Amino acid sequence: METIIPILITIIALSFYSFMTGITGVIILLVIIAIVMIFVYFKQNLFLYMPSKLAYYKVVPGMHKSPDSNPFGLRHPSEHNL
Repeated sequence: METIIPILITIIALSFYSFMTGITGVIILLVIIAIVMIFVYFKQNLFLYMPSKLAYYKVVPGMHKSPDSNPFGLRHPSEHNL
């Protein structure tokens, strides 16, 4: 029952959006969502770890600069059988 309410809200919102903008607006919305999902898929590591070159050469003190320099058990999910 908890998942029904967000699904119904989404369906109502998309119906209203398509009524207001027509099919072209829905297609544009789906293209934007697809682009965001593709970006998130290919850049997902950047959301988990921010190396110094992405933060204008500022690294949080004590933060490792690469996954290889992390302690054992914190380098890769496969170390935890994930």
